[in-house]
Amino acid sequence: MLRLALRPRIALESGLWLMSRFETPGLDVRPFQLALDACAAEVLQRLERGKSRARPSDVLIDYLAGELRLDGDRDDYHHPHNVYLHTALTRRRGMPLTLTALYLCVARRASIRAAAVALPGHVMLRIYDGDRGVLCDPFNGGKRLSERDCLGYLADHGLPFQPHWFDDASEAALWLRHLRNLQRAFTDLGLSADARELRPVVSVLEQRLAGGARA
Repeated sequence: MLRLALRPRIALESGLWLMSRFETPGLDVRPFQLALDACAAEVLQRLERGKSRARPSDVLIDYLAGELRLDGDRDDYHHPHNVYLHTALTRRRGMPLTLTALYLCVARRASIRAAAVALPGHVMLRIYDGDRGVLCDPFNGGKRLSERDCLGYLADHGLPFQPHWFDDASEAALWLRHLRNLQRAFTDLGLSADARELRPVVSVLEQRLAGGARA
């Protein structure tokens, strides 16, 4: 993970698979990658069947949230299995950030433009239908959102509006947030040694983002 954090550009999915191997050393991630490939192939087939009438946002959300029933885990929110991509894929449950990452992995395989919108405390997804961005919440069954909904979320949590929160989040920023979530999960479970092992990676990412890196 530290070697990846030091590279000029960071691929979020690569970082997430490394986190999975941190949890289970020697884990073969290929079956999970193949599962994401299969999801993307299904999305592509549905887009082809719908041709010009099918909007990428509708197809992606209807399949992942409607048919596969990906949703948020509200009962054990901070458990590590809600942070790891492979367990979220198996359980079809996770944190907002993990589910958003799962959507992103499928969208990219299906050549659908999408990006995370990293609001404080809750990450959303933006899916592009051409030039039009559609906001949705993977943690809440892919619920479509307006920018007013997001502003309402900020107001409800006493957070002042910051325009940059609505930008497409960088790969490095998203991976850092994943790692911090895992640190918190370890701490909550009393696994302080595991949390400490992540500190060098977190520190490198914090430094590069403080320097304005967008990779």
